[in-house]
Amino acid sequence: MKGRGIGATLGDYILHYKTPTTPVIQRDLLGVTGNIKRGGTDVNVAYGIPRGKFHSLHIKGIEGKQGPYQLTSPEGEEDIVIVSRTETVYLDGFLMKRGEKNDYIIDYSLAQLIFTSKRLITEESDIVVEFQYTKIGFRRSLYSTRVDYKKSNYNVGCFFIKDGDEITQTEGFELTKERKAFLASIGDDTTMNWMG
Repeated sequence: MKGRGIGATLGDYILHYKTPTTPVIQRDLLGVTGNIKRGGTDVNVAYGIPRGKFHSLHIKGIEGKQGPYQLTSPEGEEDIVIVSRTETVYLDGFLMKRGEKNDYIIDYSLAQLIFTSKRLITEESDIVVEFQYTKIGFRRSLYSTRVDYKKSNYNVGCFFIKDGDEITQTEGFELTKERKAFLASIGDDTTMNWMG
């Protein structure tokens, strides 16, 4: 959305802050950002989470096995989480539809694909899955604010960026209340940092 001196983006965007001599940060994010320009002042505020990494995986079908077929990263890692609703599944070149009453189901947290009985899999089946994924761990987020003031002969600016893990939001695993309490109780003493 854009108006006179005001702009906002909701969804996918690229956050790019730079100084006159070097870029400071560039991130592909999913979230919201807004700009206001008045006089010589330019203010930007942004919040977002990193988008998943894109991968296209080719799987050869196994005779009589509807699934689960494990989706992996380009490096073959299985401990990934599929970003919800980013997958596109092709079977023998035909686009499949998600759903128990359709062609396949997918477990995003386990990164596993299962075909329904509508689509029988054989050793001749060619399966291609395109998806975005993240690593198992804590969800990351970014908050930022930038203020620039420009006059004809000078430019002054500052910015604040917080880019890190959201310790209350996990991807691919959930901590019970008991484990969260245990982790909070041990503090920074690494000799105590063991869970059974």
